[in-house]
Amino acid sequence: MTPPPIQGGTSPSLAGLSASDARRVHAQLGVLLQDLGRPLSRTARLMRTKAGWLPGLRSLLISDLYGADTGTEGTGDTLQQRFLRLLAPLLAVWPEAASDPRVAGVAAQLSTIAALGPAVRGGDDSATGQALGAAISVELLLAELLQDLEASHLAALSR
Repeated sequence: MTPPPIQGGTSPSLAGLSASDARRVHAQLGVLLQDLGRPLSRTARLMRTKAGWLPGLRSLLISDLYGADTGTEGTGDTLQQRFLRLLAPLLAVWPEAASDPRVAGVAAQLSTIAALGPAVRGGDDSATGQALGAAISVELLLAELLQDLEASHLAALSR
């Protein structure tokens, strides 16, 4: 389950970053959002809002979540492996990210997506709905974390 948004303002560990660290964290969070969050949720958003369960969209969702089943995948990274690879540079600049509830929420949602894989690939509508919700949640958690940083370091990030 996704942790609730942080209530009452900015995360103390984000607020305490220096201006230069805030810029580096901002860059790394942007990479996580662009390379993981948005691609993961692109088809999920479309399926949730407009087009429903068209077979072509289901195939795109499966590709977004689990990769293509061509046998010729490039990196072969699972979502969790890609997340850990993208998270490592963020942790180098902001070690407290490891204990941020939104980062933990992203990891939990990726585990949920992975666990639902066989059912989603098998055409289970309930599992597909859960997986697309988890995919959207990943993007929202990363976007919230980025917005939290931007709110606490507006001056440093506007340079």
